[in-house]
Amino acid sequence: MKKVVYIFVALMLLAGCTIDAPIVYDPDLRLLFHPEMYHHIDDEQAPAFPHGQDISVCAWTGDREWLPLSRAFSQEVPLTDSIRKIQVTDTLWVLEEEVLWPSRNQVLSVTAYSPHDEDCEVDREKGVQWSTDVLEEQVDLLYSHKERNRQGNVNNNIFHLPFNHALSRVSFYVKNRVDNNGAHDVFNRPHLITVTNIVVEGVKHSGSFCSLPSPTWTLDDDVQTLEIFDGSFLTSGTPEPIGNIWLMVPQTFNTKIFVQFQYTTVEPTTITQRLGTVPLTATIEPGRDYIYTLSVGIDDVLFLQERIEDRLKK
Repeated sequence: MKKVVYIFVALMLLAGCTIDAPIVYDPDLRLLFHPEMYHHIDDEQAPAFPHGQDISVCAWTGDREWLPLSRAFSQEVPLTDSIRKIQVTDTLWVLEEEVLWPSRNQVLSVTAYSPHDEDCEVDREKGVQWSTDVLEEQVDLLYSHKERNRQGNVNNNIFHLPFNHALSRVSFYVKNRVDNNGAHDVFNRPHLITVTNIVVEGVKHSGSFCSLPSPTWTLDDDVQTLEIFDGSFLTSGTPEPIGNIWLMVPQTFNTKIFVQFQYTTVEPTTITQRLGTVPLTATIEPGRDYIYTLSVGIDDVLFLQERIEDRLKK
């Protein structure tokens, strides 16, 4: 009977030691972050993450939260060059309180977003969760997937975080198609086309985003008119940028673009027109620039071209 009691007590003590065991840091290395802009093509250089822009980070080891959602900010940090064995400095992101890497045999998973003060939630299953209305705020949300690293003593104990853009960006260029054939007004000016307003109708403007298990947008059904330009813009025969550059929730367009303009003849007579394009049917994806060029004639507005750029590489 005594043997059974001794075994039971021994097991209880062993369990107690496991629960109360101190956290082991192996090696004792400060947790540092290096945010990077993700790019798709290996040979192209990605832009640097904006210095001075804080990030929010959260970390887990397995099912255990290792680091609650915390602010990290940029700072010059002294490092040892592993090749030349000399002291150097680099701009890295540090936590307000010093946190060490976990032990070698634990996998550290980190999820992050920026700007730090944006209203986001982070958890282990859904990653970064965010809701926005681009008509109310133009925030270029950056997020990092759940990145993993097993060893803190690799790369000077720096955790590299590639960031992605959650939104798309749309802008417009405009030119005219006026064939003057040598005709000019009394002031020796050719026919003129002055754009006064450009709008995109039927645009989805709000929705919710989560980064895991894969980046996903759930858009609201409401659509609104998006104003690109309102003013006075004298066009030329060469495409020129016009109006606002909009951050937009990724979506598939099926809408027209309406252009209001004044056409001035050689008499001179000014005619005001408001004309729409053919329906724009295109899908805009996160992290890309979409540049549409409008060609304005006397009685029509055409799409001259569409240029798509990966702004993650700009």
